[in-house]
This record gives sequence, C-alpha cells and structure tokens, in this order.
Amino acid sequence: MDSLLQVNPGTIIWTMINFGIFAFIVGKFGWKPIIAALSEREKGINDAMNRAEEANASAQKTLSEIDARIRTSETEAKRIIDDARQQAQGLVQAATEAADKVKSQKVAEAVSEIEREKESAMQSIRQEVAQLVIHSTEKILRKQLGADQQKELLNTYLNDLN
Repeated sequence: MDSLLQVNPGTIIWTMINFGIFAFIVGKFGWKPIIAALSEREKGINDAMNRAEEANASAQKTLSEIDARIRTSETEAKRIIDDARQQAQGLVQAATEAADKVKSQKVAEAVSEIEREKESAMQSIRQEVAQLVIHSTEKILRKQLGADQQKELLNTYLNDLN
C-alpha cells in the first residue's frame, strides 16, 4: 500500500507519454468523428424540437379552428332551432286562425240554414193558415152571410193579417 502513495517520477513520465500518445491518436483519428457525431446528434435533436414546435403550432391552429367551427356550429344550431320554433308557432297560429275561420264559416252556415228553415216553416204556416182561412170562408159563405156580415168578416180578417 505504501507503493501506491509514493511518487515515482518514472511512472509519471510514462503516464504522461501514454496520455500524450492517446490524446494524439484520439485527436488525429477520433476527435473529428466524435465532434461530427455530436454535431449531428445536436442537429437531429434541434430538428426534432423544431418539428415538435411546428406540430404543436399546427395542432394549436387546428384546435383554434375547430373551436371556431364548434362555436359557429352552435350558433347555427341555435339559429336553426329558433327558426324551427318560429315556424312551429307560425304553423300553430295559422292552424288556429284556419280553425277559427272554419268555425265562423260553419256558424254562419248554420245560422243561414236556421234562417232558411225558419223562413220555410213560416211560409208553410202561412200557407196552412191561408188554406184554413179559405176553408173557413167557404163554410161561412155557404151559410149565406149577408153583405154586411161578409164585409165585417173580411175587415176582421185583414186586420188579423196585419
């Protein structure tokens, strides 16, 4: 163990010569390829980082475009829903108005039909009354009423008709 701790000038010189030869060989044959490999590795890492940044920027742009499209789609969907609601309300209102119109028309038709039936009934009653009056008059005239009695009867009848 003592031999390791002792300084031996011969070993130091040979170690330095060996190190110099090693440094020369590495410098002459290995330094350029090592530097080239490190430079290429650094360039590859930089390219990969640039591509990753470009991909990230592209993804961010696509994401913002998709968000804009989603907002536009939501706005369009709301507009379509509002239009559909307005159209439905319009259809309901039109149907209600049409139903009211049909109802009013049917009521008017019913009223006019009732009036026609009423007029027809009144006409029928008038005809029957006229027939009864004619029959009654015939019966009375058969009894040979006097002229005064006939005039009185005719005046009464005319007053009743008014």
